[in-house]
Amino acid sequence: MIRYFIQNRISAYMLMAGLMIFGVIGLTKLPMALMPPTAYPGISVIIEYPGIAPEKIESLITKPAEQIIRTVPGIEKILSLSEEGKSRINITFHIETDVKTASLQVREKISLIRNSFPRAVQEPVVVRYDPSDRPALIASIEGVHGQNATLTQIREYAERHLKPALQRIDGVAEIVVAGGLQREIHIDADRGLCEARSVSFGELFSAVQSSNISLPGGVLTGGAIDYFLHTPGRYNRLRDIIETPLSFSGTGALVTIGDIAQVDDSFRDREDIARHNGNERVMVYVHKAGNGNILEVCDNAARVITEASSLTAAVVYSQGRYIRESLSNVLTAGIWGLCIVILIVVLLYRGAGPVIAISLSIPVSLVTVFACMYFAGIPIDVMSLSGLALGAGMVVDSSIIMMESLLGQKDSSESSILSGVKSVATALTASTLTTVIVFLPIVFGNIMTRTMYGGMAFTVSAALLVSLLVSLILVPAVFIDSESRKGSVFPGRESLEKNKWLSFLRGKVRNMEKQGTLFYRELLAWSFQRKKKVLIIAGIFGTAALIITPFVKQEFVDPAGSGELYVYCEFPTGTSLDSTAAAVQAAEKYITASDYTKRVSSRIEKWRGTIALSLKDSITSYNERKAVMETLKQKLNRILKPLKGFAFVTETNELQARELGITFFGDDTETLRRIARDSAGKINALPGISECLLRFRDGRPSYRLSVDRMKTEPSGLSSYEIATFLHNALYGPVVTKFIDDDREIDVRLRYAGSRLKNIEDLLRYAVLTDKGNPVSLGELVHVTGERAATKIWRQDGRRCVTITARLGDITFDDAVRAITGTLKTVAMPGGCSYEFDDQYLRTIENRNAVIGLCALSVLFVYMLLGGLFESLVLPCIIILTVPFAFTGVILTLFCTGTSFNIAVYIGMIMLTGIVVNNGIVLVDRINRSMNENSEKTYSVDTVICATSIEHFRPVIITTLSTILGLLPALLKGGDGAHLWRPLSLTAISGLAFSTLLTLILIPVVCSYYYQNKKWSTIP
Repeated sequence: MIRYFIQNRISAYMLMAGLMIFGVIGLTKLPMALMPPTAYPGISVIIEYPGIAPEKIESLITKPAEQIIRTVPGIEKILSLSEEGKSRINITFHIETDVKTASLQVREKISLIRNSFPRAVQEPVVVRYDPSDRPALIASIEGVHGQNATLTQIREYAERHLKPALQRIDGVAEIVVAGGLQREIHIDADRGLCEARSVSFGELFSAVQSSNISLPGGVLTGGAIDYFLHTPGRYNRLRDIIETPLSFSGTGALVTIGDIAQVDDSFRDREDIARHNGNERVMVYVHKAGNGNILEVCDNAARVITEASSLTAAVVYSQGRYIRESLSNVLTAGIWGLCIVILIVVLLYRGAGPVIAISLSIPVSLVTVFACMYFAGIPIDVMSLSGLALGAGMVVDSSIIMMESLLGQKDSSESSILSGVKSVATALTASTLTTVIVFLPIVFGNIMTRTMYGGMAFTVSAALLVSLLVSLILVPAVFIDSESRKGSVFPGRESLEKNKWLSFLRGKVRNMEKQGTLFYRELLAWSFQRKKKVLIIAGIFGTAALIITPFVKQEFVDPAGSGELYVYCEFPTGTSLDSTAAAVQAAEKYITASDYTKRVSSRIEKWRGTIALSLKDSITSYNERKAVMETLKQKLNRILKPLKGFAFVTETNELQARELGITFFGDDTETLRRIARDSAGKINALPGISECLLRFRDGRPSYRLSVDRMKTEPSGLSSYEIATFLHNALYGPVVTKFIDDDREIDVRLRYAGSRLKNIEDLLRYAVLTDKGNPVSLGELVHVTGERAATKIWRQDGRRCVTITARLGDITFDDAVRAITGTLKTVAMPGGCSYEFDDQYLRTIENRNAVIGLCALSVLFVYMLLGGLFESLVLPCIIILTVPFAFTGVILTLFCTGTSFNIAVYIGMIMLTGIVVNNGIVLVDRINRSMNENSEKTYSVDTVICATSIEHFRPVIITTLSTILGLLPALLKGGDGAHLWRPLSLTAISGLAFSTLLTLILIPVVCSYYYQNKKWSTIP
């Protein structure tokens, strides 16, 4: 094959051009994302039963639903929340589960028990959800074009038109519209008038329902035409409700709804308030499904919102912006790396042939990878682009080594070039395969490891394999043509050669190269005179690395930030919405007036306010963001203190939020809360823990009304009738729907003044007996004050409560050890237990898996080298570069204060394949030289030194190209830098340290090896 392309060089050019065309086409079709889809797929089952207490919701709805759902295969975890009027069951599946199929199975299971629920239970809703429960996009709806729209009209338009359009986007789990007012028809019955006319609440309810109905009457068949009969009776005017008849008075006059009730076109009681930059707005929160492509969700949602012709809207927050910035940053770093590598080639090679051949290998190798990614179904994300950025400096290695071999030939004839290619083809193939084979163990890793790092492994491997093909086919062809045709291939050669700046730089580089070669020659001579000292020094470095390893921090990802923060303002249970809104507004004013925020939006609910803020672009470093978060927490805590509230500040990216969750399990909620409070107090006192928060609420103040059956018996009233009376009269049920311009508007029936100020007013309410006689409620019930649960959490069928420890300077591993020791001192009754959150447990699992992959990678490299050299010892010599490369990494991490994290571990896997490349080429050449010198014309040390000096230039060039190609990725800051910077630091430090060992330690060890073997049997 090599001979064919050397003789048919046009074919070589066409083949490479075809590969690039495929790459460009693949690039245009690849999807984009921040990270590979590592979220576990999940769905939510939402079942509403309005007005029912959490305990009843748990027993009537949640428990039966959990039991039937548990029979669905592939479930990882079930987490449920029972709160007033609603049960929400979040189901997390194994990562390989098809969530669409799982959704159908869950719907089928729920349908089996649907009829066992009370009649008032609404139809269960099954939706996909994002486990992070944080919006992917927030939009502010500021108006409707062509009209001075009120908040009510804006909210209505968003609900009717915008929300359905957003729900149709693939990957969207839930759309929440907050703020504004929602239209509602109120029938406020006068209690005194009802009692005077002996009209019960149930009679009112039945009258409204039965009067707002439209039923078909059937078909009247007569003659040749069938007539359809229908009796329209739906309300379409408020007057229709007012004129609804109830009964006749004692005087024979008709009593209507209007006689005993006030009918108003009003608004639903507010459940939330939304503001943007201090102004009240209608806000739309878009939540993505757990396995949805967040970039596509954000882009499609933003397009739907901005293209809504009737709305004035703006996207105030989007995770897509962060993703695009991250991808742009890593792409920019990669482009700068390419430019630096090309500059190195131009400075180190004078001829047009070497410059063109090596430079062309870069775009051909990298662009072709996009075609490979397209066919493999791998998206463009930070991990795959990091692989390309790393490959940018490595793809030239094969071409450089090939070019050095070609330049060493006596002429540029086809036969000489073929000889030069064959002399290094085996070593190049081996060095490329060793880099590729280190990623083979990922195939045996868990699904999370394969998903997380498979894309990066694929891009690096594909780039290197293509670069090998380019070095064997394109480089020789370009070199022959450039040497035979000179200026025709490189028309600008003469002007380039005459450029004084380029000539000056090349002169400096040549001088540095000569001085470097001379220094290496002297260093090598010194090392061979002191072989034992060299081994001792290497051993000292290795021992030092082992000693300091425990002192290097352990993290999941390198701490950084995205410039987007969430501030959670928490208030005591029972705090009114108006009080919460006033306190949150004061917090907003402080944040808006500060000099570090660009925009602020908030959503206020009962007892809680959530503020999303964007930091100014000038705040770039992690330490600056950390200082801002600490300042915010202190200032806002003082603002919220009058209402006994507190602020909780966290990153929008959960991976960056240094938080550790601890969940306690048991059967009694109050016992679990006591345990959680005791544990939180002790954890708060631990050094390195900034704060420990309770992620549950105390029960809200409530009254228990116990029915006295001895008193209700004479009146003929049952406990059910009294409970129903209270529910209807105070809660105010939606009794029917009002049709207005094809819209259904809730009609709510309640007693006027149902918002009572104290329990005494309620006890004065009269309940009508079956004979129409009023009986005071206070005569029928006993009142007991208590605290009722507001939310009941369950995980995998057991009640649970959670606390969250915010970490300061302490690492996750140290925090877990300290917290575990502390929890041993907390008294836990039998049946109670605790566990750390899934994120930490999965982090440990993934980290252990990656460490195992590192060891397996080293073993695979050794096996490959053993087969290549047909020796069990020579591979050990080459493998020596791997542990000493890790030594350089550990020393660098310790000196720079960088933590061990997933990116570092992946960098170390890459190093396993990278650092042995130079060793393979050097040992292969030493082995050849020893075979050629089998007559013992020269001593072992002389042959090894001469061969090492001969290969000093290609080793240094390939090392510099890789290191300098990665340098922009190391220095580049901005969004997403924490994902690739540790990887770049690992590769640079390990490669630099291992190169020194390759040039010094390997020749010394080879000297010992060959001196103890008979030259005639050298493998």
